[in-house]
Amino acid sequence: MYRFLKQRIGFPAIFLAGLIAVAVGGNGKAQLINGGDLPGAFQQIRYQIQVGNYDVGLRMLDMVYQYWGDDPGAAIGDRFGHFLYLKGLLYLGKADYNLAIAAFEQCYEDYPNDEENLFRIHALSQWGTCLILTEDYEEAVQILEKAYTSVPLDNTEIDKTLIALNLGRAYLRTAQMEEGLKILRRILDHEDGKREHRQSAFMILAEDWTPEIELPEARSFVAKYGELVRNDSFKNRWPRNDVFLFLAQQAIENDEPLRALLWYGQLLPPSEIAEYVRADFAHFQTLKPDEAEVQRLAMWAKINTEKQLELKYAEETVANVLYGAGAAHFRIQNHTASFATFQHLADVFPTHPMRAEILHNVVASAVKLERWTDIRDYGIKFLDGFPEHDLVGDVARMMCDYVFARGEYEEAWTTSQEVRKRLRIASDPREVPDFVAGGSLFHLERYREARIELEAYEVHFPDGERMEPVQYYLGASNVKELRWETAARIFDAFLIDYPGSGMRPGVLYLNGLSHFALGNYPLALTLVEELHANHPMAEELPASWNLKGDLLAVQNPPAAFAEIEACYLKAREMAQADPKPESPDIDAYALWKLTALHDAASSWETAVAHFDEFQEKFPESFYRLDTLSAALRGLHHVGRTREAIGYLEENLLVSAKTEDQASLDELMGSYLDYISQTLKPDEAIEVVRNFKTRAGDISKPITLWLQIAEIEHLEKLEQPPEADLEKRYFDLEVAADLYEMPNFGLIKLARRSSKKMHYNRARELYLKVIEDRPDRGFLEMAVLDMAKIDASSTDPVAAQRAIENFSRIIDEFENPEMQEMATAGLARVLMEKEKFDLAAQYWELYRSQPQWIQNRAEANFNLAQCYEKTSDTDSAIKLYAITYVNFPGHLDWSTPSYLRAAELLKEDGRDGDALLVLVDFLKRLGHLEHDNIRKGRRLFQKWKAEWVENQANGGTKS
Repeated sequence: MYRFLKQRIGFPAIFLAGLIAVAVGGNGKAQLINGGDLPGAFQQIRYQIQVGNYDVGLRMLDMVYQYWGDDPGAAIGDRFGHFLYLKGLLYLGKADYNLAIAAFEQCYEDYPNDEENLFRIHALSQWGTCLILTEDYEEAVQILEKAYTSVPLDNTEIDKTLIALNLGRAYLRTAQMEEGLKILRRILDHEDGKREHRQSAFMILAEDWTPEIELPEARSFVAKYGELVRNDSFKNRWPRNDVFLFLAQQAIENDEPLRALLWYGQLLPPSEIAEYVRADFAHFQTLKPDEAEVQRLAMWAKINTEKQLELKYAEETVANVLYGAGAAHFRIQNHTASFATFQHLADVFPTHPMRAEILHNVVASAVKLERWTDIRDYGIKFLDGFPEHDLVGDVARMMCDYVFARGEYEEAWTTSQEVRKRLRIASDPREVPDFVAGGSLFHLERYREARIELEAYEVHFPDGERMEPVQYYLGASNVKELRWETAARIFDAFLIDYPGSGMRPGVLYLNGLSHFALGNYPLALTLVEELHANHPMAEELPASWNLKGDLLAVQNPPAAFAEIEACYLKAREMAQADPKPESPDIDAYALWKLTALHDAASSWETAVAHFDEFQEKFPESFYRLDTLSAALRGLHHVGRTREAIGYLEENLLVSAKTEDQASLDELMGSYLDYISQTLKPDEAIEVVRNFKTRAGDISKPITLWLQIAEIEHLEKLEQPPEADLEKRYFDLEVAADLYEMPNFGLIKLARRSSKKMHYNRARELYLKVIEDRPDRGFLEMAVLDMAKIDASSTDPVAAQRAIENFSRIIDEFENPEMQEMATAGLARVLMEKEKFDLAAQYWELYRSQPQWIQNRAEANFNLAQCYEKTSDTDSAIKLYAITYVNFPGHLDWSTPSYLRAAELLKEDGRDGDALLVLVDFLKRLGHLEHDNIRKGRRLFQKWKAEWVENQANGGTKS
């Protein structure tokens, strides 16, 4: 906010001098007069008016009255009106306008003989002048109109133009704009008229007319007539400055910066005036009299003081004009000019009474020009010089907001600290710096510290203006720290408290992510869909499409393949179209999901194509192992098995160097699983031995793992070398104590024991994994192994243990891959036992998890099978309806869902409903070309004809 000077500049009566100085002739000098000598007395009084001795003139006039009595006119006649005119001029000179008016009125009214009273019209004119001075403009119009019309055209004693000038002003002051403009324009446009008259007309119109007109018309007026006053002497221009300064100040107060600059342009430069006054003052000081000349010295000192004040005023005027001009330039966004002006004021006038406002305005202009060094330097000067000023909060805000808004968070954090140490804790000016401190820490990924700062803001400023972004950053900090419940609570409240917030898109996304992590899938999907529907330009859209794809994959029942795929493709498209720092991560995530999605659908070529793109673009991505895992089957199916194995081995070597045992164990398990599924045993053995040679002695865990791998594949030979295997198992068991052994090694040993029917030993080893080393990986495998053993048993107790172990994996473990295996395994077992109702529950559970995509096609198919086997036609129809309603763009899923739903309805005898499904089908998708859509058109025509025929025959079908 800008502060402006409130000094009001007066309206100087620049045009009145001419009327006051109407010539009366004579040159008398005597101080004592003979009241009976009327000509002599007239000359003596007139002279006192000329020299400004108004009190002497009044005493002389008293002598005339003393001589002629109380009613001199009775003896002298109308000629006495001359002395009443002089009386009016004397009081006018003393600025006693009411007594002057009385004298002029008496001269005009009481002595009406124009041949005797030669100054009657003069008096009438001066009467009007005094009415203007007393601001009685209504009566002034009447008197001046009478004076103007009373002056004959051939009168050379009265300057009729001066009366016109006063009348024009009176018209303008009484809102008679057209009349005033007409009479003053006539003077202005009279090029042969006196220059001073034209200048006076310009000044009157400038003061009283231009504030009432639009800026373009005022500009045109100044452009046409302005040089009348600009091209004038220094002496004449100087007094007009007060008028132009007032007009400029008035324009600023009316928020018209361009109009203010128009009048600043008319000024005699205040710097020239100050220079002149400074030189005059310096010269006058050289004239200082000798100390012995007491009387002259006293007079010199008095004048010297006056000149000092004049110089001070001149210099202050320079600063004030600069201030006003700077403010005007700022208002019109000419920030280069405003910055230069205010910086000059700050540097050259350090003691200016408005220095705080000047420093503030330097900072404000520098912000607009993005001059960070100046923002910081002049802001610190303000804070150090005016810590209690009411603009301190604005300066602190500008300093901190500037770098924060530019994303320079290290600098923003440092600046907030510099500013805050100069301000009291919990004081209003600290609000924005406190916010910037917390926000900067968030962006610097110092989330715990950010939460501390932002929570302190909540305490100190419960009604703070930055509470909205504070809540956003608090929620986002909790998201970054995986504090999902706290984040969801904050964001749920945010959406209620700030329904129109510009941060709503970000909150919708992060809150959707939070509720997704908490398993609140319908709510999470609702939040994402609101983001897509209401905020099509939000920067969170690319990531939100990934989230929507995940949500569609876990909904119950799951969405169609094509609709899920479209979400990830949309995320990629948007991330690539608008590159941001986070865009590569969004793109990489989508590629991972697309790879997994197509792998689950057995779309091997497409899955591998996505993987190849991932490898090319994001080889170091956080999602590299997930993407590789998703691509392994596809790489095998397209004949690139050995290449896939190479990728696994390279990542194993990297994991071994990181000493991350859990990651190594998990990756090694994937490695073994993959070579087991894709290679013949002898080929796998060769691969393992070659890798063992490459790995060397890189780490004991890999050595053990590769021993396990050899055993794993030797066992898969058509004729396993039992003696060799027995030796290798023995070597494995003695190669390291059981603590060093990977859990998978313990599982292998347990399986060997189980094979030998050493169940107690097997159980001991499984339990060592399950109970003693649950944090060393493959816990789910141990549980799953035990579950599988029990599930294959005919013992009902063992079957129950299997169910419990499968359920434990599903309910307790967070490893998505193992949960997926357990859920699918349990569902398969239940289907094998023809328990289709229970199997359907687990297939539905499988479909509710977005990260489970390896067997998603199987899950959808088998769930449909379960509905068919249980003859639950309504549920089947509902599932198909959910599929085609939620995923219409996935034609390979939505179109057969439409058709199957219609066919089931048809088979159930609900012909009308079947037709309605086809109507909806063609309404939504009929504009597209697809085999199923064409089939739908044919079916619709056929069934519609059947329906019409049936109705015509009084049919009963629904």
